[in-house]
Amino acid sequence: MRKLEMEKGLEVWILRRDEVAEAEKEKLLLSQSLKKIMETPRSCKMEKIGEYYAGTMKIPRKEKGDGMTFGFFLDSQEKKAVFLEDSGHLESFLEENLDSLGKAGNEQMVLVGLLHLLIQDDVIQLERLEEGLFSLEEELLKRIPENFQERTARYRRRLFTLHTYYEQLANLADKMEDDPDLMQQGKTVREWGWLAEKAERLHDHVETLREYLLQIRELYLSRTAEQQNRIMTLLTVITTIFLPLTLIAGWYGMNFPNMPELHWRYGYIAVIAVSTLTVILEILYFRKKKML
Repeated sequence: MRKLEMEKGLEVWILRRDEVAEAEKEKLLLSQSLKKIMETPRSCKMEKIGEYYAGTMKIPRKEKGDGMTFGFFLDSQEKKAVFLEDSGHLESFLEENLDSLGKAGNEQMVLVGLLHLLIQDDVIQLERLEEGLFSLEEELLKRIPENFQERTARYRRRLFTLHTYYEQLANLADKMEDDPDLMQQGKTVREWGWLAEKAERLHDHVETLREYLLQIRELYLSRTAEQQNRIMTLLTVITTIFLPLTLIAGWYGMNFPNMPELHWRYGYIAVIAVSTLTVILEILYFRKKKML
């Protein structure tokens, strides 16, 4: 267990799962229901049990570094915030931002301040995702990338994860902003409101990127159909060019005894000349129609 020094008698504890039993002896966790909530970090949520708050946060992986999942427990009576996390990433993050979080007036401000810090640079990450989509579109306008499906699938999964994260975070912040027990804490309510607005803006940005990705996929389908049409047109033209030659070959391959060209001295050369002239005329015609 690790205790971070805060101002105004506020206690912030960081636990690992193997330290839960010891924390219960120290009365850092008050009930099995709170413990159960904290130990299942599958989404961003918060529940109120009596006068206490408990929940989980699932932070998606950033461009640099891994994601983060942790449970938390807030006790307003004891002015205590308890975080449950195994990887050590949360402890490092809290230590790096101790100067700003150390002045939090209460346990609610510790949590909302932490959530503000976790998303403060996310707009930069979204701008880089947007630049990646711009590059993909420009490349698609020049040629169809061989790995287009794999790249768009990665973008789709990434944007879906961020969409869910910001939506859950905004719902959580809205819920806390409307909590009647926090109405007397004006600054805390405002912080939750600002967090909700920021999460909603990020959510809207992600939604815009998802729509843009759909437009890129539609462009890909259009370019693919266009390419297939060109191939079919070329095959049709080639077939049409050689169709008269097939007719000539079939005609003179019958070998009837009374066919005059069979005994003509220049018959073979004449057939070659007619076939060549036919092909040339057809090529000129199709080029004039811009089909070649």
